Amino acid sequence: MSFKIALSETYRAPVEVTLPNEAGEAETSEFTAVFRRCTTTQLTELAEKSPRLVMAEVLAGWDGLVNGDGTAVPVTVDTRAALLEIPQALQALNQSFWTSVSTARAKN
Repeated sequence: MSFKIALSETYRAPVEVTLPNEAGEAETSEFTAVFRRCTTTQLTELAEKSPRLVMAEVLAGWDGLVNGDGTAVPVTVDTRAALLEIPQALQALNQSFWTSVSTARAKN
């Protein structure tokens, strides 16, 4: 496959979040994050920032994220802030983003 230099502004990556349930057992849930593409210069700058600040810049949206009643969570400033307040979600998003960048680097 030929490499395309003109890329979309965003891409999707899987996110796995593991949280303890009421019984204290680990439960893993999945959703898809939509991340903004970054240049190598931007990545270097992001590497100096906290995970929360990185996500504030690169998290453009998501699919498969639901409320307790099973309805889709809309992408808003408030829902993004609420998502990033969950430590395990922030960690999982950060891992997904940096893995997607390093995997892309390793493949090219």
